[in-house]
Amino acid sequence: MTAERQAAESDKHECSVCASDLNLDALKADVIVAAAVPGDAVSALMKRSTTAENNQADAEEGARDDLEAAEAAVAAAEEAYSRLSAQFKDLTKQRDQAAAMAEAQREVLTATDTRRSLELELARAEGALMALTESGDPKTVDPVDPVRAAVADAAEDVLKKWVKDGQDPLLKKISSDIETLASSFGADSLSNVKLNGAANMSMIKGGRSTTYSGLTEGEKLRVKIATAIALIKHGYVEGIGRHPGLLVLDSPAAEEMPDSDLATMVAALQAVAAEAEMQIFVGTRNAAPLIELLPEANRVVAEADDYVW
Repeated sequence: MTAERQAAESDKHECSVCASDLNLDALKADVIVAAAVPGDAVSALMKRSTTAENNQADAEEGARDDLEAAEAAVAAAEEAYSRLSAQFKDLTKQRDQAAAMAEAQREVLTATDTRRSLELELARAEGALMALTESGDPKTVDPVDPVRAAVADAAEDVLKKWVKDGQDPLLKKISSDIETLASSFGADSLSNVKLNGAANMSMIKGGRSTTYSGLTEGEKLRVKIATAIALIKHGYVEGIGRHPGLLVLDSPAAEEMPDSDLATMVAALQAVAAEAEMQIFVGTRNAAPLIELLPEANRVVAEADDYVW
């Protein structure tokens, strides 16, 4: 294709390839086709070109619509973000204000508690001051007669001596019985048992001094039962004491007590019950030994799922 042929397309409307005349109607529609091409083919080419242009225009219009929709969505998102940011700032401010109010109320409560504590301390101090002031006021205190005070002190000493003189021999007998009974119940390692007027008990265990609190659970059980029996026995014999006449023992064989020791204990309980008119209740889940030791009239036995009462 020479330069003359290419120039002829615009000047003479001739095809630069085949040197033929161009179809001017088709050329207006941007379709380059020779004038010798049949009309049907030219129409088809022109229609195809028009369809392609329309499709391209529709595509461009669709892309323009999508772009506008995206731009609108971005604008809406930016507006929502701005609105939410403003709400967040407002809520943050409200939270800070609420926290400041809570802290102020906490300080008020602390101050109230402190004031209440100070008021209580002040009331105690005023009460103590009033008591000290009244006790030191010679107008409100009766003078003590030294003669009467001396008589009262002497009477107290005499009473203490009477109590001690009458109590010590009895406590000695009771202590001896406690030692004998406890040994017969199986606590044969205990000796020199001493019960004093303050209800304190000391003894020798295995050659060493100890107290009731230093015994094993089994030894404590035996000593407690022996002490109860000895106190009740001598109390009724001497006509002293205020025992109600009721004694309850819960599971005396729970601390690994042999049947022979249990038999000795039950015999001692029966003896003191006969002598001192006692009512003694012994409760245990291991009923077999007691069935052999107690008469039928003195026992209530529940078997399987039955109830005692």
